[in-house]
Parts: sequence; C-alpha cells; structure tokens
Amino acid sequence: MGWRQEFSTMRKPGSRWVGWLLAGCLLVGLAGCSFEKKGQKPASEAEIDTPLGPVTAQEASAESESIPLAVYPNARRTSGDPDGDGGTTAMSIGPYFSMKIIALRYTSADPVEKVAAFYRRELGKLGEVKQVAGGPDTRVHNFRWKPAPDQRMVQLRTPERTFAVALKPAGAGCTFAVLYFEYGAQPKGL
Repeated sequence: MGWRQEFSTMRKPGSRWVGWLLAGCLLVGLAGCSFEKKGQKPASEAEIDTPLGPVTAQEASAESESIPLAVYPNARRTSGDPDGDGGTTAMSIGPYFSMKIIALRYTSADPVEKVAAFYRRELGKLGEVKQVAGGPDTRVHNFRWKPAPDQRMVQLRTPERTFAVALKPAGAGCTFAVLYFEYGAQPKGL
C-alpha cells in the first residue's frame, strides 16, 4: 500500500464534511476581512483580520530541538542542499484552529533499514507506527522533499500531531527528512 493510500485509509468518516465546513466558514468570514501590515513585520509573517479573528501565518528556519523526537544517533543535518535543509511554517485562524509544520533534512552513513528501525522504536513509544512504501512530496518554507521510487516512510498520527520520517538510499547510507505536523484549537507560534 502506497503512502497516499495509507493517508486516505487513516481519514476518519465524515472528515471530508468537516473540511468543507471549515472552508465554508473561512470563506464567509473572509467576506468582511481586511489585510493590514502592523508595525515592522518581516516578509515571512502575514496577518489578515477577519470577523472570526486574525488569520496569521509565519515562516522560519528550523532547528532539530523544534521536533519532540530523538534524532538518529549517527545522523548529520544537511547544509547547502539545493532543496533546503529545514523549514517551519505556522498558521492560525483566531482561537479556532492552528497548524505548525517543521521539516528537517539529515544524512547518515547507515542504511535506510537501520535508520527506519530506530524511528519505528522511537515513534512506537508514542503510539501505533506504520511503515509504508513511497513518501510525501512536501514543501515547507525553504525546504522541499521529493519522493523517490525506492523511498519508504515511517509515520505516527495522533489527534494533535503527526510524525513522518521519509527515507531514501544515498550511496551506502541514506538521506532522510523528519516531518512534524502539529494542529489544534490553540494557536502555537514558531
């Protein structure tokens, strides 16, 4: 089963209706919105005032301490990868919904299976872990992960967050991305 099938089977019944309802509420709320640059906000931040509350978005670079998960012991953060080495994006819609995505790229001289086994154990401490063939095509501020045919992904989903570790061979070792998604009702900053 590929990663797209895996994510679609994990969808809860009725979640599509919830998504459409949220999108509809957002569109109705945006009917009375205004965009205003407040103070000296950097280009990586935006805020839109709506009747539902402010819609904010932020982007930044990411550090490994940002993800509540151990880093593989023989891994090194990449530096200067053309697709980026890491990034963070966060958004919130007033007090109703927030989401934060962190993506970090690593390399290791160890093979994919050894690194995947480490993350299956680490994520297994938090809940039910799944490993699937394939992986995500992910874009986060200054970061892109392109899937490869020989890639695999180890993942854990909970109601508040998702961890995904996408791994692909690189010579005798591997390259992998640790992706962390956090979502909920309370806004969370970067």
